[in-house]
Amino acid sequence: GITSRCRFTHTVNETAYAFDVSSLARSKGWTWSNPSRGSPRDYEFYFSLCQPIRQVPQQCSGLRSSMGYRVSTGHRIFMHGFTCVELGDPDINPTTKLIDPNDPHKGVEVTYKRPARKDIFTENDIPKEWRDSGKKMGFHLSSEQSQKFLRIMTPCHGKERVVTYHLICTPHFNQGPIQVFENDHHCHINVTWPSRYGCPATSNSVTKGVPWNERAITWSDIGGWYIMLVVAITCLIPLLCHLLSLRTVRYKHTLKGRVTGEPGSINANVRERRGVKIRTRRPMPISDPDL
Repeated sequence: GITSRCRFTHTVNETAYAFDVSSLARSKGWTWSNPSRGSPRDYEFYFSLCQPIRQVPQQCSGLRSSMGYRVSTGHRIFMHGFTCVELGDPDINPTTKLIDPNDPHKGVEVTYKRPARKDIFTENDIPKEWRDSGKKMGFHLSSEQSQKFLRIMTPCHGKERVVTYHLICTPHFNQGPIQVFENDHHCHINVTWPSRYGCPATSNSVTKGVPWNERAITWSDIGGWYIMLVVAITCLIPLLCHLLSLRTVRYKHTLKGRVTGEPGSINANVRERRGVKIRTRRPMPISDPDL
């Protein structure tokens, strides 16, 4: 799940894998250009994850902040849309999923969306250079004509625009996107991007920190408890036997001193420390009437 715009986790087999894409944020954006120069779809892309692009391309200076931009550079600009298009709303958290649901080390997909445009088109939506060129050529678009023109020129009007980054886990590669694909309606862009940030940053057991009475007991838990019990019994039994033997010896000495009061006994030593002189009985003389 998403924990922030830059960090998120996915759980596989009771282990949570954390991803951190904060290092893929760039103020100028990561650039990628269509290599087929001269084609009707010559675009230059500016991408950023985690944070919106701060240094906006000149062609996009009049647009709001965005997670990316698509700039038209081909000689047939007039035929396929605005000079600049926003890619991704920075106020909407991205959605994420693993490329392989069973293996987080293959990479992760991060998707940004720009909501469908619902406002009414005006003539100001036509780039200024187009309006100026039209006036020089002696024609002017009415409001209705502008509506029809812009709907043809912007096929994603009324639809959300989606950009999905396929971050392929490559620990030793981070050179930026290597391929960009668009669908026929220009509303979904797929970016193939090998990166070490497509690999899990950390992994932790999801049972860590869960109260014991709420955990699901596994065979590994039972095995661990059994080992600890055997070790405890093995160590405690000799210790208990030793303590019991010491207590028995002390009890015997104490009992002997109480009965006999002999010097050297426990009872006698205590009396000597208290200043009590120990008297011992001398054998009575035997009187012999014959002596």
